[in-house]
Formats: sequence, C-alpha cells, structure tokens
Amino acid sequence: MTGISLMRGLRAAFLISLASLALLPIARAATAPNILLLIGDDMGIETLPCYGIAKDTADLPTLDSLCRQGVRFSNVWSQPVCSPTRATMMTGRYGFRTGVGAAIPAPSQVASRRPAPPKPPGTHRESPSGEHEETVPGLRPDEFTLANALKALPAQVYETAAIGKWHMADMNNGAFDHPNRAGFDYFSGDAFGPLPSYFAFPTQVNGKPTEGKVGYADSTRVDDAIAWIRSRDGRKPWFMWLGFSNPHTPFHLPPTNLLHSAAKNLDPFSNDVVDKPMPYFKAMLEGLDTEIGRLLASLTAEQKANTYIIFIGDNGTTRQVAQEPFDPRRSKGTVYQGGLNVPLVINGPGISGGREVKALVNTVDMYATVLELASIDITRAVPRNVVLDSLSFAPLLRKADAVSPRTFAYSDSFGQGIKTAQAIRNENYKLVVNEGVEELYALSVDPYEKKNLLGNELSAEARRNYETLKAKMAELRGTSKS
Repeated sequence: MTGISLMRGLRAAFLISLASLALLPIARAATAPNILLLIGDDMGIETLPCYGIAKDTADLPTLDSLCRQGVRFSNVWSQPVCSPTRATMMTGRYGFRTGVGAAIPAPSQVASRRPAPPKPPGTHRESPSGEHEETVPGLRPDEFTLANALKALPAQVYETAAIGKWHMADMNNGAFDHPNRAGFDYFSGDAFGPLPSYFAFPTQVNGKPTEGKVGYADSTRVDDAIAWIRSRDGRKPWFMWLGFSNPHTPFHLPPTNLLHSAAKNLDPFSNDVVDKPMPYFKAMLEGLDTEIGRLLASLTAEQKANTYIIFIGDNGTTRQVAQEPFDPRRSKGTVYQGGLNVPLVINGPGISGGREVKALVNTVDMYATVLELASIDITRAVPRNVVLDSLSFAPLLRKADAVSPRTFAYSDSFGQGIKTAQAIRNENYKLVVNEGVEELYALSVDPYEKKNLLGNELSAEARRNYETLKAKMAELRGTSKS
C-alpha cells in the first residue's frame, strides 16, 4: 500500500469511527474522561472551512468532521502570539498576572544544548523560521498549572503528557525541564520556540536534550502521542497537551504522503515558498489535518467514547498568509480580530454536537473548562491564594440553551521591545488601546473593524459601551496582583 493510500485509509477509518461516535448515548461515562487538547500554531478562525469566513481554504476533512459532530465556538479570543496564549491556558490567568506578554525566544545559553541535525540532501525548501530576538520572560515556576490541578485531588489523579511545541520555558524556570516541573509526567518535543526546520529539529525528552530528530516534525509528535496513549493501562484517565508546529513558519511543502489535494503537485523547491507562500501554507494545514486524523484513528472505540477532543488555534494567522475579510496588517501580533479570533472545536461524551456557539470565550477559560470536564472541583484543586480569570464554558457544550458565564473578553501584548496594547470586548463593542491610543468598534455591525467610532461623535449607545468597557479594563488591570 502506498503512503498516500495508507493515509487515505486512516482518514476514512477515523471519519467512520467519528460518525459512529455521534450515535452513542450521551450519558457520561462511568470512568473519568480522557482529554486531548490539540493546538494549531498561528491559525486564525478563517483557516477552518467549517466557519465559512475565508473564500479559499485548505481541504481539512478531519477538522470538518470534528465541526460537524462537535461544537464550534466563533467568538474565542486568544493572546496575539504563541507563548502568552499557551500561558493563559496553562494557568487560567491573564498575561498581566503571569508576566508572559510576548513570544519567548530561545536564549543563547541553550543554543549549544538544543542541537538540530543537518537537513538531509533533497529536503524540501523552507522559508525563514521567524525566530524571535526580544528578551521575554517565561512562565514563572511557581504558577499553579492545569497539570498541577489535574493531580491535586487524591480521588481523581490524571496521568499527563505534553508533546510537541511548549514555548513557555526560559533559563529561570527549568529550561528544558520546565514542562515536567509544570506538572507533566511526560514531555517530548521542544520546550522553546519555533522550529528552525520541520525536517531536522531539536527535541528534548523529560528534560534531557537529545541529538535532535530527522523526519517530519508533526509526524514525530503524533508518533509520540500514539505511543504514550497506547502505553496507558486504562486504570487512570489521562490529559494530553499536543502542541503542533504547523502551520507556523518556516513555510514549506510537507511530505506528499500527508497531502490528498492538488497541493501534492506543488514544487517543494520553488522560490514561491518565500515569495508566494499561500499554497504552501494551505498544504501545511492539510498535513496537520492528516496527522490529526491519524492520531484520532489510532484511538480504540472505548477511548473514543470516553475522550474529549479539543482543537484550538493559539493566535491569529501570520501576516503573509492572512486572508480576507481580515486585514493582514491586523493579523498575528495585534489585538485586532485578525490577531485574536481563533477557532475552537470540541467533541466528546455528553456533548450536544453539530452546533455553533457565539458566546464569548477567552483562552484563559480552557483551565476551568478542562477541570469541569474532568469532574474536578476547581475550588478544592486550586490553592485559595491563586487569582483565576478562568470561567468554565462546559455547560455550553452540553446544552444549546445554556447561559454564557462570560460577559467580556480581554487580551493584551507587552514586554521589553514590544509595543503595549490592550483590547476588551463585550457582546457588541470592542475597545482597543494601542500605545495609549484608543479605538472603538461596533463588532455586531462591523466585525472586521473597518470603522473606528472614536473618529466621530459617539451615539448614546456607543458612548455607554465605551465607558463600560473602559471602566472594566481599568478594574481588571487594577486587580493585577497575584
């Protein structure tokens, strides 16, 4: 069987098993559920076809199936870049509390200990990697993480694994050992930032640097994920944090056995990888979708029936490949909708699926939601001195008429060498503050922020919302002590 035929067979097996899952009773399983959190890197909401936003999207059958069988959220806010969003999910706290306000670079001290083998001859061409140079602190080692909370109560202890991209480490929080110090039983991947190459890349396992790997990065991550899940004995529930590298730069053509569309005919050595990357970006999304399908197809029927599958993007799409109706100048790295509005799709036991939920969600809410899905009492699991911003949206998964717990969403960007920005929104209006300059948008009628209302006299309604949002931002930032 060829590689392409094998991948098509795995995809078909997954789609059939996912469809059969929808026919199972929605009563909660007798044992605690497993939770699989999948993170796409630099994926704004327009990248998923099931949202119907961009006109020209990649063919993503696995994620489309998750959308059809699960719940998709359309008003989810992340942070503008990778590390801060991951920190919000890991702690349930806004960036101004944790101090993580920008992408964390790999410090020079780890360069020699984070080797990547040379790329083999004939490897596909890649664009520049987009490594960061700013000095940005990692997640503090005293933060009470989601992994800590999943192990806090003796009656319900989860086995935990973090695989792939971590991007919350620095030299002061454990460096390569940070994922394990943050509460994970197993870590395999890269504790630091973007990969220099998808075909020859650094890897650490449980705090120990290796010589790196040659292969395809996200394929090896899925191999590791499958192996870890298969090694469980079934007596304890598990939580997996799987951080994919796709579709983050460097842009490239993935191995063609991961592609099922005309993308497999692209020239892997063309200058277009750098100059006209959109087709390659879509191919990277397709490769990601194929690998997610392979992972889900590897689950047993029993595991599928008792596993929550959560897919989320960590921030908006990179400027070079952001699509209309978003403005590329207001994409990843900004607090405009193109930088913050990310996809979130969830499937699993007890979920009333096939729905779109328009309720406001912040990535900080992943913390409380995962704990509720795990039936862990957050008031008992988390120390009382920890200030949480997280609100569980689990009720929205189970009941179409459930009331959203969140009335506003917040995001920000800060750090040495970083332009300071904040944004806050309610159901209909959004206040943006860039370097102290305010802008106001009526998202209910202007979802892509074409008209700054502060350029003219405000209506009574707009004035009321402006003052409410400004006061809420001040109140929130006034509680920044942790």
